[in-house]
Order: sequence, then C-alpha cells, then structure tokens
Amino acid sequence: GSAPAAEFPSPLLLLAATRGRMMELIARALRPQDSAFHDRAFVAGILSLVNALLGMPMSEILGSMPVPAEVRSALVERAGNLGAMLLLVEALEEAELIGIEKALDRVPGLEHGPVMGMQIEAMRWANSIGEPA
Repeated sequence: GSAPAAEFPSPLLLLAATRGRMMELIARALRPQDSAFHDRAFVAGILSLVNALLGMPMSEILGSMPVPAEVRSALVERAGNLGAMLLLVEALEEAELIGIEKALDRVPGLEHGPVMGMQIEAMRWANSIGEPA
C-alpha cells in the first residue's frame, strides 16, 4: 500500500519549510530583538512557494489572505527587506555564486559564511518536521 503523505512531505512543502526557517534565521541575524520581523520573514518564506503548490498567480492567492503589506510586496514584487532576503534564499537554492553575491549586497549585515551555516540549519529543521519525536 502507499505510505501516508505525512511521512513523505512533497519536495515543494519541504522546500517551503526550509525557506521559512531560512528567512527566519536571516531575520534573527539582522534584527535580533524584532520577533515580529522574524515572524513576517518566516511567513514570507513559507508562502513564497504557495503559487507553485496551487498553480495560481501569487497576487490572486494573497488577495483573500490577511497578509502584512511588507510580506505581500516581498512575495509579489520581491520588494523591501523581506524581498531582498527572499532573493537571497532563492539564489542560495540555485547555488549560483554570482547570484548569491549580488543578493548578499542587497541585504546589508550578512556575510556569506554565516549564511551557509543558516542554510544547513534550515534544511535540518525542515527535514526533521516529518520525523517522529
């Protein structure tokens, strides 16, 4: 028989979880005290793949959702701090050095080294979600 879906999350869901955690880790590094910003970053990361999951335009999906303006502009236009962070996370996924360096330039206060560590931590966290406690 087929295993329950919970045991094998879809690759897109796993990536969304990784992105959410990665965005949160970057937000914590940039603004350690601002927990509301950490939360918005996490939400932006998670939602950044919902258009791929649902096969719908991002603006249409967000239309009916109570999403903070900062998160909305990051998701639709990759604008603002969160948008720059999302571009960085996407560049890291593609592991394309020039793209990563360009994206890092748009997020002042982040260095390449620590970001690689965050990426590993984010992947570990996302991979642990489906595991029994």
